[in-house]
Amino acid sequence: MQETIKFKKWCQLFLDPKSKTMGNATQSALAVYKTKKYESASSIGYQNFRKLQVTGLGISETEGISIKDWYRIASNKAIKGSYEQTLDFMYRLGILDSSPLMEKKARKSLRG
Repeated sequence: MQETIKFKKWCQLFLDPKSKTMGNATQSALAVYKTKKYESASSIGYQNFRKLQVTGLGISETEGISIKDWYRIASNKAIKGSYEQTLDFMYRLGILDSSPLMEKKARKSLRG
């Protein structure tokens, strides 16, 4: 799969800890693509996120994004107060095991 320049830029914004749009697919799309419509950006962000899931390891290697960077994204989301979103984010990326038992343990540990 050939990634476009805009997709690569979206990935940079979406994954960069210094980016204001880090971890937010829609806001990253608004910043990169020529759309002002939130619904369009949301759709683009979702499609890009799905593409990132499928090609994540390849992109990680070619763009120099480490597993440490993935954890930074999840940690940043946790710091902003959304533990449930953090877990969902980590499951979707395949960082955490999504089996029912492991998911239950992870949710319990985050709640204290």
